[in-house]
Amino acid sequence: MKIRNFVMGLIATSALTMASADRISMKTTAYEEVVETKAGKEIKVLKVLTKAIPGDVVTYVNKISNPTDKEAKRLTIVNKVPEHTNFVAKSVECNGCTVLYSIDGKEYKKSSELFIKEGGVKRLAKAEEYSHLKFILASLRPKSEIDLKFKTKIQ
Repeated sequence: MKIRNFVMGLIATSALTMASADRISMKTTAYEEVVETKAGKEIKVLKVLTKAIPGDVVTYVNKISNPTDKEAKRLTIVNKVPEHTNFVAKSVECNGCTVLYSIDGKEYKKSSELFIKEGGVKRLAKAEEYSHLKFILASLRPKSEIDLKFKTKIQ
């Protein structure tokens, strides 16, 4: 499989719904974390992903923008964990939002409440078994934007 085609297939499937305020936009971008030296110090920065191989960690950023003069209310963003990747536990960065997880894209719960029945035994789902993430924002101020992040590891 060509690496370029594989990278193109990694882009997270995203959906945005809201109860109010039109013209809210969302852009999802895949990044790699790299270390750069600036002023003699090493810092971690995100660079747009151009290539990836199994074992690499990909950071997805949903940039949600509200260019309007009205507050946007009850925003819901759903990301499908891309094929051939596993969600990285505790990798969500989301200021002021609730995050729910799913193993089937239908039922969403907190990670501590998401169970799988396996061989007649109920167990807590592992992060690498998550298929979808749901970010819920109560509101987004006028003329503002927010980044919602999560990571996956390529299988």
